[in-house]
Amino acid sequence: MPILHSIIHRIDKRDGESPARVVPASGELEASAALDELLAGLNDAYHAKAKSWGRFNDDTQASLPGHLKRYLDDELDFTELTHELAHAIAPWSTITCRWAATCWSSIIARAKRAT
Repeated sequence: MPILHSIIHRIDKRDGESPARVVPASGELEASAALDELLAGLNDAYHAKAKSWGRFNDDTQASLPGHLKRYLDDELDFTELTHELAHAIAPWSTITCRWAATCWSSIIARAKRAT
């Protein structure tokens, strides 16, 4: 599967008392063999763990489905979408953020490919 878009925003969680903060990337990453290897490693790590079923809360525009709809309707570009999603998951623990970001990236890639 080709990588259509890629960006890495940093979620900085310094200690248990201070809230996480998003350090946004300046733009998308260029395609490279190193990026392919990084994403393959993330994919392997994500799929190595058992998953339980869940559902996204779609009651508000601040939810993933709301952000994704705005992206698919061309109201947000990829960088804006990922920046908003990074801010949405920043309050969670850093471990949860890594897996949520991987999951969201996979969903976004599939949805954009389907349009």
